[in-house]
This record gives sequence, structure tokens and C-alpha cells, in this order.
Amino acid sequence: MKFNDASLQKALSSDDDSEVNNPKLHSLKVEKDRDFPFAAIDFTPIWKKNLDLFMDGTRENIMSDTTAWIQKGKDQNFWMTGDAGTGKTVIAAKVIEQNLTDNNLVAWHFCSHNNPTQNTANEIIKSTSAMLVSNLPGYKEALYEEDAAINDKIMREKDATKLFDLLFQQPLKKMDAPKDKTGSFVRK
Repeated sequence: MKFNDASLQKALSSDDDSEVNNPKLHSLKVEKDRDFPFAAIDFTPIWKKNLDLFMDGTRENIMSDTTAWIQKGKDQNFWMTGDAGTGKTVIAAKVIEQNLTDNNLVAWHFCSHNNPTQNTANEIIKSTSAMLVSNLPGYKEALYEEDAAINDKIMREKDATKLFDLLFQQPLKKMDAPKDKTGSFVRK
């Protein structure tokens, strides 16, 4: 789903004067796993800072659209565009909070113009896979299942497509479909 600048601006505008939403926050584990060669980048401070900027009653259209997208589970991408400072990171922070609460989220990554080294495809793949090692039951076992030398391969791999295959496609194909909070299997 793609939003143009005008629809994003409309979703971000509000006359609501309610206080900034500051719920009790939970976070995913981002500590370094001793067996895995990469560490997850800890975006918790960015997430919390931006979540504090979210005002209840605002951005209702885009929040409704993201909730519907997540519940459908069919589209793999939700593409949101907008100029700098229009609230994309604030919206992402709220979506993360909602899905942490529902146990529907195991990893995320924020890109920022002022930290280009974290914006490369390889760094996004490495950090996200490190979060999966810590937060997705069975992922680490699937990753190492058939290849004890996987660390050497992923440390040497520079091609993002091949790294994506090694760290996401291959291990996730080996895993059972995840279950939602009710115990029902969800689409893989």
C-alpha cells in the first residue's frame, strides 16, 4: 500500500489537543547472542522518543490502514512515503507498540538520514536477523540446523540478496508456521 504526500499529510493532521501518549513500554530483546556473529541495533530509544510524540486521536486514517494491513496478512509490504518531519517514524513507533502488545512483532529496523551506515541492505538484514535469533522461537535452531559453518558464510557474504537468502529465506522455510496470540497458525 502506498500513500502519496497529500494523503499522508491528511492522516497526520489533527485538531486534537490530547496529551502525548506515554504508555508503559515493553521492548524486544536486542542483546548479542553469543553464538551469532551479529548484534541487533537497539532502536528502543528512537522508538520510545517517537512514541512519546504520538497523540491519541491523530493519524487515525493511517493507523486504521496499518491495522487492516497487519490483520489481513496478505501483502508483504506497507509502503509509506512523506517528506522529512511528516511523522513516518512516529507512526511506525505506534505500530510497533500496538504489535508488541499483541505479540505480533519480533523485529524492526529504523532508517535515518543521519546514520547512513545503518541504512544499507546488509546492515538491515544483519540487525533484523539478530533480533530474530533473540525473539523468534525456533529461528536460531533452523538457522544452524544443517550448517554448522553458517557463521563463516554469513560473515564473508557481501551480496545482500545472498545474505537475505542465508539469514531469512532458508531458515524461515524450515520453521513451522507461527501461531498468533490465540494459538492459531498464521500464514507463513
